[in-house]
Amino acid sequence: MQPQDAFRLARAEDVERSLDALARRLAAELGRDLVLVGVRRRGVPLARALSQRLATPRRAAPRVQEIGLQRYDDELSVLHEEPALAPDTKPLQVKGASVVLVDDVLYSGRTLLRAVSHLLEHGAARVHSAVLCVRGGQTVPVRADFAGLHLDVGTSGVIEVRTPPYEPELAVVLRRRPEPGRESMARDPRGPVSPGVPGSRRSRPPGRD
Repeated sequence: MQPQDAFRLARAEDVERSLDALARRLAAELGRDLVLVGVRRRGVPLARALSQRLATPRRAAPRVQEIGLQRYDDELSVLHEEPALAPDTKPLQVKGASVVLVDDVLYSGRTLLRAVSHLLEHGAARVHSAVLCVRGGQTVPVRADFAGLHLDVGTSGVIEVRTPPYEPELAVVLRRRPEPGRESMARDPRGPVSPGVPGSRRSRPPGRD
């Protein structure tokens, strides 16, 4: 069941069409001799989906590797002000390669910038970026070279890309931030507490990078 604070922006068939279009553009503009690097978590299954679409009867699917960058926990709460390389990230085999970095959502741009720097440090010859969703709010001069969906949702919510194996089906969802006081009312039967009064609670859900 869809949570009351979540709104479906794209269904599975919409996401599939966006991936089809991204793969066609990648093949037309970059060729198929690529290495795809997915940003964990949901950038990895998206990279695999693109790799399958880039395969031909005469050419194997591009290799898929992954990079782990930590900024949010599983509940999308901020862990680090700047994305940090996950300690379990395996060494990347990208020296001299044309790399496409794949992620689910581009928001501030910090994650993308950190990932590109890491790939160049490991000897990638060229790095392009492909993201499923782009929303406004970039705080660094970074853009996606290839984008599936451009979403104008303001700053009032969090974009969530749902994809197997983490969720049952593909979808793009907007989860609204709680209104001030609403979370306190839901958790405290006495009702909301005024700002500045001891015992008040505030929610600080993040955007996405």
